[in-house]
Amino acid sequence: MKPAVLIALNLGLIGFFIFLLRKPGLVSYYHGGRWWLTWLSIAVLTLMDALSSVFYAPAEAYRFIGPSTIFFVAFTSLFIQYLSTRMVEISEILEYHRIIGGGVYSFSYLVLGPMVDYILPDCISVTRKRAPERQEIAKGDSEMEMIIGLAQSSDQESALIFRRPMEVEPDKVKDNEVYVTFYSPRQGIPPKLVSNHYRFPLVKIGLYQRIVALLKVVEYELSDRRITVHFGWPMSSWIDRVAIGVMIFKLMRLPRLFPRFRFIIIYPGKSDAHEPLPAG
Repeated sequence: MKPAVLIALNLGLIGFFIFLLRKPGLVSYYHGGRWWLTWLSIAVLTLMDALSSVFYAPAEAYRFIGPSTIFFVAFTSLFIQYLSTRMVEISEILEYHRIIGGGVYSFSYLVLGPMVDYILPDCISVTRKRAPERQEIAKGDSEMEMIIGLAQSSDQESALIFRRPMEVEPDKVKDNEVYVTFYSPRQGIPPKLVSNHYRFPLVKIGLYQRIVALLKVVEYELSDRRITVHFGWPMSSWIDRVAIGVMIFKLMRLPRLFPRFRFIIIYPGKSDAHEPLPAG
């Protein structure tokens, strides 16, 4: 019964679209020496774009803003519906003044004048100036490189050591330890201190969220290991020492998120900087 119903529905849809395509002036028509698009042709393109967004927009939004996505998507949908009516008005104004093409640039030039209109091209030039940042991001290491490095160790205990500025440089390389540094692409990637030093760029999300994301990867990929997470001591400046108070307030949540991990905040000193972490 079900296949027969589906076949009938598909045949009905095919016949309906054949009927529409045979109808003149459905998607375009010729008038006054010009070809014009109908509302249906614009609506089909808009609908295709909207339906394609349904599949990836909620997932990408949830990745960055969490449960608030349900309100963000609903508000954005209503806002875009309202904004689309303004876009139609803009096109009618441009057509009235016989301005063809250019979109928002032509409209801003018409309304704001030539001086203010330079703001938009300048915004594009700023985007181009950020090309060096993308190069610094590409130089960073990947999480899987770090995971593979730890997985190659036969030791059942692994340690992640998050480095901060002005900390003592490691003088011994241990296969069950990795050093992690998060860097800003604007400042450039820091030098690689040892072979097990991994540098990750900070993009789109904050430092705390980046740490949580990295620890989740470690928890999933190294579920059979005993993990010790070491956070360095602030030594760079008094501003850094003040800022670390806010960061520690956030780090206090980590033991609840990762109950199997052990967390340490310690300054080992220059004499024993290479000593192994205390066993759990």
